[in-house]
Amino acid sequence: MRLLAVAREPDRGWRLWRVVAGEPPQPLTPEGFGAGIPCPDGVCFVAQRNADQVLVRFESEGGGGSTLLGPPEPGSLIG
Repeated sequence: MRLLAVAREPDRGWRLWRVVAGEPPQPLTPEGFGAGIPCPDGVCFVAQRNADQVLVRFESEGGGGSTLLGPPEPGSLIG
């Protein structure tokens, strides 16, 4: 089982992590992301950048993100 978690290391910024039992947590986003929702297929997830509430799509196995088009007004990602 894999979990998508929001956490931070001491003296570091918030980011999303992949947590798998028996393995060390793996960071999936740069620092500065505080909310995320997995895609239904499990291949990706959407995270919200804290600074400007922009939504960014990331691959679940890691890698760079791509900015998504969203509503014109910033808001909070709720899932």
